[in-house]
Amino acid sequence: MQLKIIAGTIVFITVFVLKGWGTAPQISSSNRKILEALQTAVSSKKLEWLEIVTKQVTEKYDEGDVSDEEFNAIDAIVQKAESGDWKAAQLASFSLSEVQRPTAEDIEMLRDRRRVGEPAKR
Repeated sequence: MQLKIIAGTIVFITVFVLKGWGTAPQISSSNRKILEALQTAVSSKKLEWLEIVTKQVTEKYDEGDVSDEEFNAIDAIVQKAESGDWKAAQLASFSLSEVQRPTAEDIEMLRDRRRVGEPAKR
C-alpha cells in the first residue's frame, strides 16, 4: 500500500515538473515595462495607477502583443490588489519579476551594443 502511494506521488511530481505547472511565465522584453509599472502601482497601493496598468495590458493583449500566459499572470496580481490584498499582490509581482530570465531578444540586443569608445562595426 505504501509503495503505491510513494509511486503515485513520484508520478504526480514528475508530471508537475515536466508540465511546468506552478511556474511563472517569462514576460517578453517588450512587456517588461508593464511589469515594472505594476510593481510600482502595487507597492504604492494606488488604484489609479493599477487602472492604468490594467488598461495598458488589456490593450496590448487585444492587439496580440501580450500572450495568454503573460496576461493571466499580470491579471492575477491585479485581482489581488483590487480585492485589497496589497501585500499578496506585492509579493506576487516581485516573485514574477524574480523569475524572469534574459530572452533571446535581450541577449541579441546586448551583443549588438557597443562599449563606450568602441569603434562602430563595419
